[in-house]
Amino acid sequence: MTRFAPAGEPSMLLPATVACGVFMTSLDQNVVVTALPGIGESLARPPSQLGLLITVYVASLIVTMPLGGWLADRFGLRNVYCFALLVFASASALCGLSENIWMLVGSRALQSFGGALMGTLGQVVILSSFPRDRTLRINMYISLAGQSGPLVGPLVGGALTTYAPGAGSSTSTYRSR
Repeated sequence: MTRFAPAGEPSMLLPATVACGVFMTSLDQNVVVTALPGIGESLARPPSQLGLLITVYVASLIVTMPLGGWLADRFGLRNVYCFALLVFASASALCGLSENIWMLVGSRALQSFGGALMGTLGQVVILSSFPRDRTLRINMYISLAGQSGPLVGPLVGGALTTYAPGAGSSTSTYRSR
């Protein structure tokens, strides 16, 4: 198995990067739930019509996870992990720029694709870069980062839709299409 880090002892920047990726993915899964009313208002849809945003994210996450190993074997662990970070960040920007429900659904699916690869390959990166006696402790901290997403996500989603520029008030009426 090829190492992600160069020969020698890898720095702790590697687990920090993986932990950030796991945190972003976990946060992203949870921030949308609280933000649905604001998203619905921006897209002129009631929140009840936006459940697909959550479903497509989870479905894409589940479908993509098994691809991680195959892609890493074919294109290299480092290349695929960096690609996953780029896809996740780009798709996140596309979500913010989405002007209709279908563009947002597609962006969320792409975002989940990157997130699934980051989560799956992050574990492989740690296991292939550190000695076995250190991986348990490192994975514990990475898991804590992932478990922080459900705690922070609703707060971030609420703050973004309440205080971010361009966030509308929640008292307007939704137009059904």
